[in-house]
Amino acid sequence: MQRKKLSLRAIVEINNGMLFANVGDIAETFITAFYVPYLMAYRVITDLLPGLASLRGGLMSSMAARISTSLYLGSLKAKAKDIASRELPRVLPLSLLMSIYILLLVYPGTSFGFWKGLAISLLASIIAFSVLFSFTTFFSIFGFKKGINLDNIMAPVITVAGDIITIPSLVYSTLLIYRLRHGVEGVTSLTLLWISLTFLFYAMRLKKGSRVIFESIPALILLGILEAGAGRALTLSVRMLKAAGVLQGLPSFLEDTGAIASVTASRMSTDIHLYGRKYVRASLPIYLVEALLGSILGYVVLSMIVVFAGRATNISENILLVTSIILIGGIIETIIGSLLAYLVTIGSYKFGFDPDNVSIPILTSTMDFMGTLILAYLSIFLYRLIL
Repeated sequence: MQRKKLSLRAIVEINNGMLFANVGDIAETFITAFYVPYLMAYRVITDLLPGLASLRGGLMSSMAARISTSLYLGSLKAKAKDIASRELPRVLPLSLLMSIYILLLVYPGTSFGFWKGLAISLLASIIAFSVLFSFTTFFSIFGFKKGINLDNIMAPVITVAGDIITIPSLVYSTLLIYRLRHGVEGVTSLTLLWISLTFLFYAMRLKKGSRVIFESIPALILLGILEAGAGRALTLSVRMLKAAGVLQGLPSFLEDTGAIASVTASRMSTDIHLYGRKYVRASLPIYLVEALLGSILGYVVLSMIVVFAGRATNISENILLVTSIILIGGIIETIIGSLLAYLVTIGSYKFGFDPDNVSIPILTSTMDFMGTLILAYLSIFLYRLIL
């Protein structure tokens, strides 16, 4: 059994999710601009932001994928109480645990104290988690009751929402912790650490919750490593990206391409639970074409946003160069992301893992790393070709 034709509804819903993400891209640009003085003043913010933002998007997108699969299988009711009682013990401990892991990755060579950084990382995670968990829960219920295929829209929506919420939560957590007296941040961080470990031990006692945690941790560890690699790639290519006029659009580009890969993985995960591996394998070309058709308009809109932002800030003026880099890079990333989504989904399911728990964190971090490299090489090639 396989899918023999494209789904117009799926293409439209993916497209709508991308356009929603574009609106979020504009909002994120203004929010980032507003907080630039704080980003420049506190290195702890810039050190933690990429990893925490990606972590938040990966965790919540995985949660949304599990909710979607369970709703369609009928094993979960579309009620906030049922969703929260099942997902809260799974996601909160992971969020706090991986916040500590992100800090450990970025801490060597930093100028801020460890306990101060730990308090900021955990407090920002708790604030962002509270908002995003509620948003993901109620948006899933709303979309399901309205007959919307959650697999087609949740990843772009959550990815953008995660970045928009993570930035202010990290900034205000930093301001709060820095205003504490010397030594108080140590007590605060130890208290938050104790709360995190308490939630973790409680979740490990729950059979279903512990499986999600055990399956998610390897993917999230890989996420942290790949995000560190993405940061290094950005450092090496930042001048070329700025010269080509696409630096201001890099975060939004990475979010959108990661979201498309997550959408494809989420759809494959639901289908593999419903119809099996052979169905997903035979339908791979359909998934790929639908991802391309559903995302192309979003890349066009994103390129216009990047051009406008570049002109407004005197970073770039060449419309052809910027548009070419974003569109070609988006198409390449969508193809790579769809193929990776297939490999990760099929591979995890084959080895007994739930794809909803592992595929999206791996994909989003991989797309961040590869997307940075792709934009850098495209910038070099097209800059020489067009200018």
